[in-house]
Amino acid sequence: MRVEFRNLSPQLEIAGDFPTQVRLHVRGKASLLRRLTASDLGVTVDLSGARPGETLVRLAPEMIEAPYGATVVSISPAEFRLSLVPKK
Repeated sequence: MRVEFRNLSPQLEIAGDFPTQVRLHVRGKASLLRRLTASDLGVTVDLSGARPGETLVRLAPEMIEAPYGATVVSISPAEFRLSLVPKK
């Protein structure tokens, strides 16, 4: 599943390597899970207030947008570091 970053200050940019996708373990009725695709799920990381330097991003199941009846049980990686640098 794709990771989307929002609300990053216009003066900052993300540098270096970071995960662009995460793996989810989802629980729900079999009929729902059979129809579920990656486009049905979304994770958005809010970077408002982030400052230059290393930022630890922690992902929680509550941050995942999932259809009604689908419950996110686990996320991998559950956390990662972002390096934020001033734009040149």
